[in-house]
Amino acid sequence: MKINIQIFFLIFVLVLVKAFNGSSQQVSVVMNPPVILIGEQVNLTLKVLLPAKDTYCEWQWPDSIVHFEQISKSEGKILQENGQSYFTQEIVFTSFDSGRWYLPAMPVITGAGNNRKLLLTDSIAVRVNYAIMDSSGVLRDIRPILSDPFTDYTWWYIGGGVLLALMIAYGLFRLWRKKMSNNTPLKRNHLSAYDEAMEALDAAGKIRLDSESGLLTYHTALSLLFKRYYGRICSESLMKDTTGDLLLRMRKDKLAQDALALLASPLRLCDAVKFARYHPDAKTSNDCAIQMKDGIAMIHNHSTSKAQSLAN
Repeated sequence: MKINIQIFFLIFVLVLVKAFNGSSQQVSVVMNPPVILIGEQVNLTLKVLLPAKDTYCEWQWPDSIVHFEQISKSEGKILQENGQSYFTQEIVFTSFDSGRWYLPAMPVITGAGNNRKLLLTDSIAVRVNYAIMDSSGVLRDIRPILSDPFTDYTWWYIGGGVLLALMIAYGLFRLWRKKMSNNTPLKRNHLSAYDEAMEALDAAGKIRLDSESGLLTYHTALSLLFKRYYGRICSESLMKDTTGDLLLRMRKDKLAQDALALLASPLRLCDAVKFARYHPDAKTSNDCAIQMKDGIAMIHNHSTSKAQSLAN
């Protein structure tokens, strides 16, 4: 009976030794270099021999290890060498604590499907030393402390602030002056607004239309005389308003709503000549003046009729 127990124990020990040797041959960890200075990097490479039936391998590397700081970790990959499969992965880490430290044994899981095998890496020692001291023996003088030159820019800041305030005040003054000039009622001359517009139309009709400068002068005069006329009707200056502003204002004004369709075309034609250098023929230019005259007359008639109805 004792002999059977001894034989069983011997067989159990042999199995354990074989399993241990098999595991140690399957997992290898290479560290380079084994001795570093504080802050230097260590490259650790894991290499696992995979049997043909194993299709995956996982290395359970902890998030943090005492005395060590992980810098990077590569993706694990499976390589083929001499007809055998190997799992390999690299980790770069460092240490800022001097001394002799040990990386603990790390679990490695291999297998295929639901069949898993747990392997352990060896515990590895890492020596972390201080930087080598200066052994030249040369004495070096301690230099005196250098004072940092300081320039006071207080008055520069004050001057810049005053200048900025003056520029803002000037801009606000120009804006206020422009607004006041636009809102200032036009001074009336001895002619009525309608008579003045008709007189300006007669003067524009004497401009020659056989040159580019004549066309530009003609259509500019038509645009200005209508702004002058409609500005006198509204009792404010409209000389700086665009054609779009005028048409929008006329659309809101009951007196000019009927004349809007008649005046929109000649006003836009004047803009095309002034800004787009459009060259209409003489007939188109004359028709432009006729339409503007009819539109002004329509506004004048509406205005006169309204004044008479209010008087009665």
